[in-house]
Amino acid sequence: MVTNRHPLAIFAGSTTRQLGQEIANLLGVELGRSTTTRLADSEIHVEIDEVVRDKDVFFVQSCSAPVNDSLIELLFYLDAFRRASANSVSAVVPYFPYARQERMARGRESISARVVADAIEQSGARRVIYVDIHNSAIQGFFRIPADPLSAIPILCAPLAAPEYANAAIVSPDVGRAKMAGQYATKLGLPLVIMHKRRQSFTKATASHLVGDIRGLRPIVIDDLIAGGSILTQLDGLIEAGARPEI
Repeated sequence: MVTNRHPLAIFAGSTTRQLGQEIANLLGVELGRSTTTRLADSEIHVEIDEVVRDKDVFFVQSCSAPVNDSLIELLFYLDAFRRASANSVSAVVPYFPYARQERMARGRESISARVVADAIEQSGARRVIYVDIHNSAIQGFFRIPADPLSAIPILCAPLAAPEYANAAIVSPDVGRAKMAGQYATKLGLPLVIMHKRRQSFTKATASHLVGDIRGLRPIVIDDLIAGGSILTQLDGLIEAGARPEI
């Protein structure tokens, strides 16, 4: 019989405490004890409140808003686990920060997603796990194993209800077409792709549609909604003949 000589430990950062607790419950282990403190000058202090020597640690931290605080907390914990002599540390990052900045769209830009990948790796992570990342090419930024998970099967379950039989999957831009296509295939629904022209980080206009949306209920598939461009796109779908319930 093969036994694991390194005990499993689950910890969670301040942004993902509930998720970490649910993961620990499913695995039948106690959620690890740790403390995150925000100091008066806005610095972040982290501390592990139990022994983790020789353990395989999974640290769960979604880097949602405030993104920079969440990211710094993640890096500090990775460093703390390494210094506390954990056998290995895996970073579970459901929302991966700066994933939209994965290339140089114009000259003299930072490839910020690569900077984040390097920081996570250098801080002590031996493995990274994320969910439906904005661009799958980010996996290649890591020299350590990077495991992409997908929530598509779970999210498709409610969309298989009879009320969505007369519907179409809509990709809000060409970049989301691959992911939207997976929904369309799994649900057996037609796929419509919108072409979007971006004027700035927060402003974009939809130019035209590929596919027929007339009389169908649009199900818009996107991974990040940070600005108001989605409202313009919804107006464009209605004008193209989509049913108003979206």
